[in-house]
Amino acid sequence: MNSQNLTRARAYYYEFLAFAFFFYGDDDSRFNIFKNQASYLAQSPLSDENKGDFDLLGGIDFAEFKTEQNAVLFDLSYGNIPLNISFYDEGRDNGAQRLKVIEILKKSKYRRNFKICQESEDFIGFVLALVSSFLKDSLNENAQIIKEQNYNSLELANELIIAVLNPFIDELCELLMAHKDAKIFKALANIMNEFMNVERVFLNIKAPPKKATSMAKTAMAMKPFKTKMPSAKSKIHWDEFSLL
Repeated sequence: MNSQNLTRARAYYYEFLAFAFFFYGDDDSRFNIFKNQASYLAQSPLSDENKGDFDLLGGIDFAEFKTEQNAVLFDLSYGNIPLNISFYDEGRDNGAQRLKVIEILKKSKYRRNFKICQESEDFIGFVLALVSSFLKDSLNENAQIIKEQNYNSLELANELIIAVLNPFIDELCELLMAHKDAKIFKALANIMNEFMNVERVFLNIKAPPKKATSMAKTAMAMKPFKTKMPSAKSKIHWDEFSLL
């Protein structure tokens, strides 16, 4: 595989992985793209196990996806999977990892659109999508463009992966795989785990050592998934919290 095709494949994977972390309401247009991507990637999976994971993702409908996404990521009654990368680093949002992403954004032409993306810069879906955008941009860059804009999109993509994604993504996969309601997200975590192992080989980086104490688990008391509210609440019914 030549370098451009490899970059294109990497961008495709990051775009595919980013999808599941965004909330879409009742708009299934992006979901249909996600399913098509899963079917396409299933033709050349990174491992035999991933073939089954892609097949599972290609066979679900939007209602199934929304129900599980809500249970795993957005149900406010339980200690759900943290969606901000700083939480894995410090046990809180808006920490050092957010600042790292902002510093990388400052080197590029991109800025967070607050009207479209209300999540912080270290939101998992935002970072995955940003890596994909940088990789796609790099396919159209030449030496003159890089000189004029004073940055290299491929280098920014790799910096995001090394400095922001690599330190926490193993723990994210672990939490997704362990969640009591995860089936779709367990398959996604398997794919993400295998893909990141390939990325580490490609970028010549190592997985971080397993932490003796998880900041995220300690902060959330993640296990067991104990209720924090007297009755179930959900981001699907976000209007119930609009006055809080």
